[in-house]
Amino acid sequence: EAIDKMDNIDFNMKNAYQMMAYNHAVEMYDDGRYGAAVHNFKMSRKYPVDPHITAMSHYWSAECMYQQQKYDEAIAEYKTFLQIPGSYSLPEHNDAYYNIAYCHFKKGDYEPAIQNFRTFTQDPNETAHDKIADAYLRIGDAYFVSKNDDQAIEFYRKAIAENGGQVDYAKYQVGMVQGFQMNYGGKATTMLDIVNNHKGSVFAVPALFEAAEAFRLNDENGKAMQHYEKLIIDYPNHPKVVDAVFQIASLHFIDENYDQAEKGYLRVINEFNNET
Repeated sequence: EAIDKMDNIDFNMKNAYQMMAYNHAVEMYDDGRYGAAVHNFKMSRKYPVDPHITAMSHYWSAECMYQQQKYDEAIAEYKTFLQIPGSYSLPEHNDAYYNIAYCHFKKGDYEPAIQNFRTFTQDPNETAHDKIADAYLRIGDAYFVSKNDDQAIEFYRKAIAENGGQVDYAKYQVGMVQGFQMNYGGKATTMLDIVNNHKGSVFAVPALFEAAEAFRLNDENGKAMQHYEKLIIDYPNHPKVVDAVFQIASLHFIDENYDQAEKGYLRVINEFNNET
């Protein structure tokens, strides 16, 4: 305010004003005061002396909007940031595409999300492998939701190859898509890869069940029963046990082993009545 009241403001004073307003805005952002931060980022642009600070004020304004789930406003600020010459040499320049993609993804606008995630991953200077892998996952998810199965598998596999995290999730999604495509042999192989190589994963038990399902749908009932039984024995308290018991009973019924089928169905009724 003191600088604003001065009649003749030289370059150094303008530079100081911009820097102080910007730093104060960053502090507000760190404190979670996003509305006040946006106001101060805007104030830092009153004297846009330093093009990098001017650019970053738009970037952080976009981050504030994102944190408030104001995705359209965030996209607009990120795009303004990208258009400012001072942003081109900043590491946040490529991050802006990643963040724009997430804004679209959160809104369910999958085509522009895919476009911006792909722009992010195609930057030859990008070295953040975790973020590249995450971008591939979200591209895979967007294609998955859009029922574009082949491209979903392609990008889930890119995420797996990047090895940047959530590999178990990517494999599980590949297996599910293979099931939708009635590639039951491929699904079983993919799901058992999770069971054998990601034992501590939250997807390990669901993958074991889905492997059994794949064998059942592929008319390999012996293998299906073997894997349903493994789930029941190894994970007796898991919610998927009731489904495994039911499917074993159904396989016995198909094979006309009615006594075994009856035992399985009664177990479902008596032990899992509150869960079904």
